Amino acid sequence: MAEGTMFHSVTYGKNLMGSYASQLNTLQRWEVIAYIKMKQGGTATTTTTTTVVADTTAAKAK
Repeated sequence: MAEGTMFHSVTYGKNLMGSYASQLNTLQRWEVIAYIKMKQGGTATTTTTTTVVADTTAAKAK
């Protein structure tokens, strides 16, 4: 599964899995996805980290 798809599933839920948006902030959700990818043998891309920094900075500015 692509990292963006995983992020969407964690944020909004999928099938019987509920949303984790209220328990995990944006950075934590990306970190969980990176951990899962690492355990699967895949590598999380460095652009994910860049995106997270931009997302969290934008959220704090609001």
